[in-house]
Amino acid sequence: MLNLLIMSYLAKNIKYIRKLRSISSAVLSEELGIPRTTLSGYENGHTEPPVSVAQRISELFNIPLEWLLHKDLSALGALPQAPDEVEPVVLAPEGGGIAIYNLPVSAGLAGLADIGFSEKPVGYIPYMSFTKGAEAAFPVLGFSMEPTVKNGDIIIVKQWHSLDVLDTESIYMLIAAGERMIKRIEPSAVETHIVCRSDNHTAFTVPKKEIAAIYKIVAVIKPL
Repeated sequence: MLNLLIMSYLAKNIKYIRKLRSISSAVLSEELGIPRTTLSGYENGHTEPPVSVAQRISELFNIPLEWLLHKDLSALGALPQAPDEVEPVVLAPEGGGIAIYNLPVSAGLAGLADIGFSEKPVGYIPYMSFTKGAEAAFPVLGFSMEPTVKNGDIIIVKQWHSLDVLDTESIYMLIAAGERMIKRIEPSAVETHIVCRSDNHTAFTVPKKEIAAIYKIVAVIKPL
């Protein structure tokens, strides 16, 4: 069992993170695989979350588990990054490679643009025949595109230059309104919009003018 102080921190932090990310209790409870009433009990401190739920939240939002359990994140004003860390210099392999960036891409979650990240490569993937033209790789957070793309997968992408020529069977990474997200996209009945679809979420439309960039996923790396 968790002691009362840890339960208090965890309850407060779950609610704080959810609101900071503008995620509804319905969406987060679905992502955690629990009833909405159970999540409410966790946030109000009436029900003790199992460690597996705390670990899932830690992984989902890229926050160390010890911070969820032992710190008041709201007092910090933002989700913290590990203090006093020196970002290592990662060199490209001989012959080059595809840079991996710690810029989480949303698969059904809002607010990922605010998560701590590194704009410098944290690693490289060697070039392969099926990644020809690929420009970068990113981690995925969320479950809306499972089983094709799962939470924790690394996507390899190349830039796509036209919203008028789309492969509706492919998955794309969109940058729109400050968010990075992966979707299947197709033309809309309204010419100025596109339709964004997820395998496990409701489709919605996005104005083309709000899309800053679009990339096609050419490969998905599954963690061991």
